[in-house]
Formats: sequence, structure tokens, C-alpha cells
Amino acid sequence: MKKINKYFLLIASLFIVVSCQEDNTFGDLSAPTNLRINAQIQGADVSNPYGDGSGIVKFSTTADNAISYKYIFSDGTTQNSPSGIFEKRFTQTGVNTYTVNVIASGRGGVSSNTTIDIEVRSDFTDEEAVTFLTGGTTKNWYWSATEVGHLGVGPNDNNETQNYFGFYYQAAPWEKGASSDSNCLYENVLTFTKDGDILKYQLNNGGRTFFNNSYKSVGGGSNGGDDLCLAFNASGEKTVLLSPSESLVTMNPNAATQTRGTLMNFSDNGFMGYYIGQSTYEILSITANRMTVRAVMGNNPALAWYHTFTTVQPVQNPVVDYTNLVFSDEFNVMVLQIQLSGVMILVLVVGEMQKFKPILMLLLMQLFLVAI
Repeated sequence: MKKINKYFLLIASLFIVVSCQEDNTFGDLSAPTNLRINAQIQGADVSNPYGDGSGIVKFSTTADNAISYKYIFSDGTTQNSPSGIFEKRFTQTGVNTYTVNVIASGRGGVSSNTTIDIEVRSDFTDEEAVTFLTGGTTKNWYWSATEVGHLGVGPNDNNETQNYFGFYYQAAPWEKGASSDSNCLYENVLTFTKDGDILKYQLNNGGRTFFNNSYKSVGGGSNGGDDLCLAFNASGEKTVLLSPSESLVTMNPNAATQTRGTLMNFSDNGFMGYYIGQSTYEILSITANRMTVRAVMGNNPALAWYHTFTTVQPVQNPVVDYTNLVFSDEFNVMVLQIQLSGVMILVLVVGEMQKFKPILMLLLMQLFLVAI
């Protein structure tokens, strides 16, 4: 009886192993076939074969046995699309040819790919913004930590009195510098470079990223609680494409004074220091040394975040050396010598006050007479 039970258990174990192996098979591991890309250029017709100037192209890719698709564009951007449907805006000014490579992935990681070339017209340009960002070559930007509201958040709705600034919250000067949980934000160096006709970007954050509390899991933490600095390497060169903004701010009656209307689209999940799950930022204002941007929260479209940057690296509590006294023979100083009742009075008159020498002498004499 014991032998029978042993044989029964052995057979049952073999059956379970075989069953598990059958359940974990991938099925057909053939690479996707019949891969086809369809590209519809917005506004394209007989008179405008390259589109209406918006630069928008809608892609639709299909294949047999494919479970996901990846688009790789010659402008340096990529996009995953499980459905194969993706809309892209090309932003290089004029009529340009772009190479589009699509990789179709099947079960078990097998893949097929195909490539097409398309010609698209884009009329959008903002060369002034590129010049401000790069100085014509390369330029570093830093969080403007001395300003109120250098980091802020507000509503992303059609309330024109609230949707263009940090209505809900504005960080105080150096607010994030008081704790090691948040001071990594001020270590960010954002570098924009003009490389021919391509705008490039790099973020040097010293290996730590300041995460919004709802994205801490991206950096290996647990979501919830306070925002937190976590080890997260954001290095790597990104491509930045500019495009016209269609945000709610652009629809405000005073939009002309509230936004520049230019979007910066960062490739490969690039972001501007504070991680909110967003790679598209709207330039609200920019000069040669100051910039404010707006970005819609990646997992909460009801919120918009605001960042302000400067090209002059702020210093918290700068040390002033009062022991280094400087003397110069070029100081613009005049000495008035007045003698009244045997008393000699010496008065130093500095700078522009020398213009009023006669009046000063008269006033001093009157004051002296009153005093005695």
C-alpha cells in the first residue's frame, strides 16, 4: 500500500510540473509580419502636399502577431504606442524630410521593423527663445531660489484669474534648502545647447532628484507623504522640440501678457529638475537671464506647476568679508573747512553733494550759531 502511495505521489508531481510548463509557454514566437505604416499629414491636399504648416502627422501602424509598437524619429525623439496609433508634431521650420522607423514587438520579445520617409511643412518658429535659452551656443540655468514662487502650483482650468501662476502654493525663498529631504532641488544645473538646428538639453542634478510625493516610486521610494530627494540619475542628453502651445492659458483674454505660447518638448522623459511625470513645459516668459515655465501634472491634469530659473547661480547666506578694506585715491570726496568763533569744523562732502557746496556752508553756519 505504501509503495502504491509513493508511485501515486510521483506521478502527480510529474503531472504538476508538466502542467506548469505548458501554462508558461509563450505561444507562437514568430516575428510580426505584414508591418504597415500609415501617415496622414494634417491639411495635406493637392495644393499643400506637405500639410497646412502645423507639422502634425497622425501615424497608424498595424502588423500580424504584434502586441506593441515603438516609433523612432530622425529628429531624435521616440514614442512607445501599444495601439500603434500616435500623433506627432514636427517643428523644424520649412519643408523637411523625416525618417520614421517603427519596431513591432511580438510575444517573447521577437520583433520586426520597417522604415518610411515623409516630408512635412512646419511654419512654427521661436528663434528668440532658442537664443535666450542657449546664448547662441550653450548656457546654464539654475532654480531662482531667492524669488518667492520659484516653485509653485495652481489650477489647470479655465479660471483666467488663477490658471497662469501658483495660485495654490508659492515656495518662499530658499524654502527647499532647509532640509536634506529637499535641498537637492537647488543643486540642479540645466544646460541648453544649440547644435546646428537642434536644441539639446542636459540636467545635472548630482545624482539626486526631487520627486513629487505621487511619483516617489519612480525613484525607489513609496508614494505619499512629503516630496523627497531620492537617488535618481537624470543625466543624458535630450533633444528639445519647440511647438506652439494650446494650453488653457493661451485662451485667456490677457494671454499675451501671461504666456509666450511656446512649448518645450523634451525627448526620452526629460524633465526640468522637479519630477512631476511631465516632459512638456510651456514657456510663460523668458529673457536672457530669467525664465518661468508651466507644466501640467503628469498624473493629475487638474494641476499646473510653475518653475522659475535664472542664469546667475543663487547663493544662500553669502559670506561677506569685512576685513578686506579697500582704499583708493580716486574717491570723489571734498573737504569743507569752516572756522567760527575759533572753532575749526571739517566736513566731508561726497559725490554729487559737492554741487551744493554754497548751500551746505550756509546751513552749517546757521546750525553752529543755533548750537552756541
